[in-house]
Amino acid sequence: MTTPSGPDQTRLRLLTAAAEEMLQRGYAAASLSAIAGRLGLTKGAFGHHFPTKQSIVVALLERADEVVDDVGAQASALFPESPLRACVAFFAGLGARGSADPVAAVAMALHQDLAVPASAIMPTRARMRAVIEALLRQAADRESLFLRMAPDDAALFLLTLTSGELSGARFIEGYGPELAMQFLAAGLSGIGVEDAQGVVTDGVRAIWGA
Repeated sequence: MTTPSGPDQTRLRLLTAAAEEMLQRGYAAASLSAIAGRLGLTKGAFGHHFPTKQSIVVALLERADEVVDDVGAQASALFPESPLRACVAFFAGLGARGSADPVAAVAMALHQDLAVPASAIMPTRARMRAVIEALLRQAADRESLFLRMAPDDAALFLLTLTSGELSGARFIEGYGPELAMQFLAAGLSGIGVEDAQGVVTDGVRAIWGA
């Protein structure tokens, strides 16, 4: 992903402020005035770029699509001979991007926010599902992976598992990376992956290090 400059940099700065506000307060409670205040702007000045919260969501999800494509390409480059490990690296890469980039983080959080219309979220979810499904199909061809369900259903299962995990993590005492890896390994075992723990360890380490 290229580094934005000029007007694009200004747009990203505005989106980052919006993302930070939504992460802190949620979509429904975030206001244009509060977002503008984070930047020392008036609501009118901010509204020149984003007149409504819906327009902010559209822009955030457009940015999320870029992240999905970028992380998917990175994962495939890390494991050209193992699409299965690339699939794990894709999940880990989304997590890593979210920890460093508020825009990426809120794009994931919006998936769990019932105040956001499902119709706004579905294209990004479909994009993520397509990346996962493609990697699973490649794994079936190149790594002799036998899936217990159709690849599109397996992709939906893994996406649902990780999305639900994100929304439920705040209720789990002691939740952290180790438990997240266990959940993902259990999910991979569920779709038919042998040595799922080893696969998860390899994929996560490629992103986060040993």
